Amino acid sequence: MKRWDPPIILTVFFNFSFFLMAIVILLFGCSKKIVREENVPEIYTEPPPLPVSGRSPLQVPITKKAESDITLLPVYFDFDRSEIREDQRPMLYNDIAYFIKHPKFIVFIDGHCDERGTIDYNLALGMKRAEAVEAFLARSGITNQILTASYGKEMPAVSGKDEVSYSKNRRAEVRGGLE
Repeated sequence: MKRWDPPIILTVFFNFSFFLMAIVILLFGCSKKIVREENVPEIYTEPPPLPVSGRSPLQVPITKKAESDITLLPVYFDFDRSEIREDQRPMLYNDIAYFIKHPKFIVFIDGHCDERGTIDYNLALGMKRAEAVEAFLARSGITNQILTASYGKEMPAVSGKDEVSYSKNRRAEVRGGLE
């Protein structure tokens, strides 16, 4: 009669246990669900022109999509940054002036990135950009309801694989509406 050696039984048991844990982790632990908001209005595909020198930011035209919806000029960011650049503050002053005159409008701020980087990283960076603009507007006295969202690299303003295209896609878009 053959005797079983305890270390062999334990080795088989532990190997089988690790095999089962690996299968469970692969099947259930690695799936990531991307939550997307529904009924988010479509944004424009090409950014409006930047203000011409000599004109104050308050004279910059506002793009209207519908009678109750407006899209203001985007705020552009440096690569891998969420701090508002000094040259972009006049765009936000334009937004502040508009929303102070229209306190019932809801402010929508969408953060965007260029195509470099992972999906998760760009979604997080886009949200930081939207939150930076939100904080700037709130510090300036905006009392409107402000909603932020991040689209990461999913909705580029321009297509292309050069620095000019990338710089147009690193932005936060400020919109307003009654809904």
